[in-house]
Amino acid sequence: MTDGLIFDLKRGSFHDGPGIRTVVFLKGCPLDCIWCHNPESKKYCPELMYDDEKCIHCGLCIDPCIYDAQRLIDDHHEMVWANCRNCMNCTNVCPVNALQIVGYTISAAEIILEACEDKTVYDISGGGLTISGGEPLAQIEFTAEILTKAKQKGLHTCLDTSGYASIDTLDMVIDNTDIFLFDIKETDSERHRQCTGVALELILSNLEYLNSKDKQIILRCPIIPGINDRSDHREKIYQLARTYSCITKVDFLEYHNLGNDKLRCLASSSIKINIPSVPVFRWLP
Repeated sequence: MTDGLIFDLKRGSFHDGPGIRTVVFLKGCPLDCIWCHNPESKKYCPELMYDDEKCIHCGLCIDPCIYDAQRLIDDHHEMVWANCRNCMNCTNVCPVNALQIVGYTISAAEIILEACEDKTVYDISGGGLTISGGEPLAQIEFTAEILTKAKQKGLHTCLDTSGYASIDTLDMVIDNTDIFLFDIKETDSERHRQCTGVALELILSNLEYLNSKDKQIILRCPIIPGINDRSDHREKIYQLARTYSCITKVDFLEYHNLGNDKLRCLASSSIKINIPSVPVFRWLP
């Protein structure tokens, strides 16, 4: 059996595929999108989150921290991220969960066991299990085992992916994935690299490959004001949907600033963007 690293598991989701679904959020992503709404998903390891708005400045975390990352200065708690080594000792004593671990190990079997608790709900609503992230293909053995076990239990499956992976990796999940929720972040190659840190060409190549395998695809396209909210970007997305017959729907997704609240709690808290939200809308080809 394969274990993997996740940062959340949510039951009763309406937004990650058809029907009512259980969604597993895997940790680790090869992309570094500047607007990421799940910044805690990027690293491939458990990490510490400190929420200064919850902190009551009690000082209980000072002594357990052997790296001097927790300090109490004039009765006010200070988090020294440069010293933090993710020992997590502080999380054991925080009485208000201002210090928390994000990311934990779980087996594929445990995920399927929990998902199957809602099988009746899936059957009634047309729902099932969705694997999201982070990037699920970055933990390919784990993801492949979850999907295999899900199909053995008769669950409908969705895989939410950026498409940034090798064809060999895709081949490990194709047969057991009913719908690919395929993210298109940007359709201009240079802009894509600037915004995500990776090349667009591999992603588009994999989109074509999935279409050649007759897999059902839903494009999910975050619209970020001032970054990719351009008419030419939308037109290129329309062109993709007209080109590939297996694309059954395009979702233009609303940007929100919730990722900044999470960034505030992470070691990368100095990196954030503030962009006004825009309405969400959908286009069906």
